[in-house]
Amino acid sequence: MISDEEIANAKALIRKIEDESPLSKAKKDEAWKAAGGRARQLANLTELARTFGASTYSDDINLGCRASLAALRNAAKLEPTTPKRDF
Repeated sequence: MISDEEIANAKALIRKIEDESPLSKAKKDEAWKAAGGRARQLANLTELARTFGASTYSDDINLGCRASLAALRNAAKLEPTTPKRDF
């Protein structure tokens, strides 16, 4: 799915976007808390689906995560990146 490095990069992008947001600190904290809860629920559903062999669901989640990362890069005004291949 999404690597730990990609998660760290996504968090950095979100922080960059957050720093430019006009929302109050309380609203930002509330958004982080809500997103964390939804992320845990999604991770649990994905793992459950994978356990029962629903690879299509996992593939769809993976594509959704990749699209979210691309949207974060776009919102942070960064150029799209191409993963490096070792072959």
